[in-house]
Amino acid sequence: MPTEIETIAPLTEEIIDYARRLRHELHQIPELAFAEHLTSKLICRELAAMGVPFKAGLAGGTGIAAFISGRRTVRGVVGIRAEMDALPVEEATGAAYMSRHPGRMHACGHDGHMAIALGSCLWLWQRRDTLESGVIVYFQPAEEGYNGGEVMYRALEELGVLPNMVFGLHGWPELPVGTIATRAGVLLAAVDSIEITIHGRGTHGSQPQRGRSPIPCAGYLATKLHISRSKAGADRAVVLSIGCLEAGTAANIIPSSAVLRGTLRTLSETVRKEKLRWIERTCREAARRFGCPVNIQINSSTPAVINDGESSELLLRAGDAHLGQSHVKRLTTPYLWSEDFAYMLQKTQGCFFVLGTCPKGHRSYPMLHSPHYDFPDAALPVGIRIMSALAVNAADYLQTTR
Repeated sequence: MPTEIETIAPLTEEIIDYARRLRHELHQIPELAFAEHLTSKLICRELAAMGVPFKAGLAGGTGIAAFISGRRTVRGVVGIRAEMDALPVEEATGAAYMSRHPGRMHACGHDGHMAIALGSCLWLWQRRDTLESGVIVYFQPAEEGYNGGEVMYRALEELGVLPNMVFGLHGWPELPVGTIATRAGVLLAAVDSIEITIHGRGTHGSQPQRGRSPIPCAGYLATKLHISRSKAGADRAVVLSIGCLEAGTAANIIPSSAVLRGTLRTLSETVRKEKLRWIERTCREAARRFGCPVNIQINSSTPAVINDGESSELLLRAGDAHLGQSHVKRLTTPYLWSEDFAYMLQKTQGCFFVLGTCPKGHRSYPMLHSPHYDFPDAALPVGIRIMSALAVNAADYLQTTR
């Protein structure tokens, strides 16, 4: 394994200002999954202005892959990934560059991720004659609940441009700006989106004996199925959250059905299967107890994010070299949120890491998906510096594994 990390030159104000300007522009045009048309057009505009070769129209029409050839591509290709989609959230940040699209905003910070990827692309393109490996910078649609990462993987595979080592990041408000964190092995949970439908028999509220209300059964299941974070070992930690309960339309009508929707988050396939079986048993028990048929549907599943050891070591050592060891967190336990970068890591070695977004002077910062969350500009140069350093240093690692 290579022992030296090549430190890169400090970022110029030109690149930092470029990333800031782009983030503000992207923040104003948030678009939902597989509909990131203005966003895709803006990214293509910037890549064309740089002179970077790229392929657009991928993964349902909005995905993009940009290509920077190194001097010795025999050493492989390094991948850098950014997500493009926003959330159906009404913005409340009060920023001068607030969303121009009512009911939509970049509440998860993907505007920052794209600006980091474009800033890294510019830095690497300016130094393309010195790169030992090729670099692919790709922009993926539909991360927010639609597994666009899987669709983008297939698109890159069809093009024959899959990277040999790939890196992704996500802003994280629980860490200060200037800090990164990751771990080898499982970093983020697998998530299953679960829908439970309870069938009753509707009737007028004055004659409940003529029907069968699904609401008591729904209330029982909402309580019974709730699991806060387990205190068991890291691989057995579980969260089951019921985030939605829908039943009825009027106070004086007993509804014919009720629906629960929630997410199951697990860190191992063994525990995932155990808990899915437990959910099925609990629902069967409730059906017998309340006399209401219960159906369970898994609407979507995303696998766990599992980093390989070599890529994780490269990331951590690059962080030590460029940020200082006190700003690099070697996590001992995974997080229980999820990311569809998992699909790329199932096929390609790589590392996903979190980038601190709590600004200096703040004891806390709005959490992801909050209408008050705004990816801080101060985190942009940190992300660009780390991603660019990874692209420069991955060549030696790839040489040892190809």
